[in-house]
Amino acid sequence: MIRRDGQLLNAKHLILTFSTPHQLQSVKMAHIHCPVQTYIPNALRYFQCQQYGHSKNVCRGQTACPRCSEIGYVSVDCTKKEQCVNSKGEHPSYSRSCPDWLKEKEITAVKTARMRCSSGDFPEEYHNNASGVVTIVYDGMQMVTG
Repeated sequence: MIRRDGQLLNAKHLILTFSTPHQLQSVKMAHIHCPVQTYIPNALRYFQCQQYGHSKNVCRGQTACPRCSEIGYVSVDCTKKEQCVNSKGEHPSYSRSCPDWLKEKEITAVKTARMRCSSGDFPEEYHNNASGVVTIVYDGMQMVTG
């Protein structure tokens, strides 16, 4: 169960941590085989400055409204025109359709994949071409996203 807005709700997912070097295909819980997928966390965005990749302890930015990006202004009731702090697009800074959020999410996925590798299995190649396609080449395996 998870707590949201003071209420307990049933959770649809369970995050498990394994001490094995390779991911299991499934786990058995209460006599049921449950499939296992790699958990990729959301991009880290500090909620004061609305920028990605850092938290309170290292933030050098100024407080910004997550909806309109105005500096020094934060309101849950903001009715100003939406503008993203990061991409300057016409959406709030917390939008999951923001190109910068999608890029940060992909970077997080790459970091997660690297953490799962043993020291000898790190990617041979990583590049991001103009089309936005990310290619990671492991020993004989290729992951292409975009």
